Amino acid sequence: MKVLKTFIFVLFLLISYQVVADDVYYYGKISYYGDEFVGRKTSSGAIFDNQKYTCASKSLPFGTILEVMNVKNGKSVVVMVNDRGPFVEGRILDITKKAAQDLDMIGDGTTFARIRVVKLGSGTFSEEEYNKMIGEYYQVSAMRVYEFAIQVGAFTNKTRATNVLNKLKSDGFENSYMTEKYSDGMLFNRVRVGDYGDKETAMKIMEQLKKLGYDTYFVSTYVEKQ
Repeated sequence: MKVLKTFIFVLFLLISYQVVADDVYYYGKISYYGDEFVGRKTSSGAIFDNQKYTCASKSLPFGTILEVMNVKNGKSVVVMVNDRGPFVEGRILDITKKAAQDLDMIGDGTTFARIRVVKLGSGTFSEEEYNKMIGEYYQVSAMRVYEFAIQVGAFTNKTRATNVLNKLKSDGFENSYMTEKYSDGMLFNRVRVGDYGDKETAMKIMEQLKKLGYDTYFVSTYVEKQ
């Protein structure tokens, strides 16, 4: 029985890291903490600070690092899980006010987000690991330039993807392109229009694509400054 439990645990870890390696994204509604929680003890034992980059998850291990993107505007933050919640039906994360400000969601209160597991936590939260995260992601992020694109489809059938790409070009979107991505053992051919240096331009192009009947999805990526 002990051997079986060990095998199941190892299998769980392998699956979790495969998810990370494949850049699988999760989507859902997120919200942020009110100031009344400042100074209280979180479920991990850490004292809550609304000016840090932390979050509450219902099930992810403490110490897990997440990349959270506001789908509405393409802005992203990196946060670490140190609490449990949210306890409102239909929401998947509570983030700090600091993170919410960076995502430009304060006025809305909630937003629809894309979430990627950057690193699975050990089950405990430590200030040392948190400071490492800040040093790695927030010092580096100042050197990043974000670019924006509109994805109109992700196809396992390359012929279908090529047909969509050709139609985009015939409709005048000469900067359309195709990129490949493996996920869950399958190869997806992603067809996109872009990239654009500012999200306002990308959003305008997305509206044009919608009017032409394309299914659209807003995408943000980053490149390192040279």
